[in-house]
Amino acid sequence: MRGKGLRAMGDEERRIVDEMVAEWASEAEYDLGAARDNVDAGRYKTAALCSQQAAEKLLKALVISRTGQEAARTHDLIALAKELGAPESLMEACRFLTQEYFEARYPGSAAFLGHGKYDRDIADERLRQATDIAEWVREQLGYRDQNDS
Repeated sequence: MRGKGLRAMGDEERRIVDEMVAEWASEAEYDLGAARDNVDAGRYKTAALCSQQAAEKLLKALVISRTGQEAARTHDLIALAKELGAPESLMEACRFLTQEYFEARYPGSAAFLGHGKYDRDIADERLRQATDIAEWVREQLGYRDQNDS
């Protein structure tokens, strides 16, 4: 569905958009790998946050691909997923991962969860949720999982 709702672009504009999408997707894939590595290392809070970041960056890559413009500066994955027409099956994953952004990042806030509140089950679940989102976004972008080589 590349370019859905996108005005006609010239070759140079499309090249620039494609480069932006590739950069966002590459950073997201790095974060997904970091989430896996942190789960294996027992750094569960960091794994959860990396999972959230991977999902956010991939959703934003798809927004850029479809609109030709930068995505909104938001950490609300539900809003991004709704904008993209993501399937309902991904909305719960988006809800949990959005919470991670705030729960893992801001000590002293009401939502903050310290690193001791995270365990492997939570980290594995956030990684699975981010992977589900990644698979959907890759399909929309026409990408293959970089780990499928």
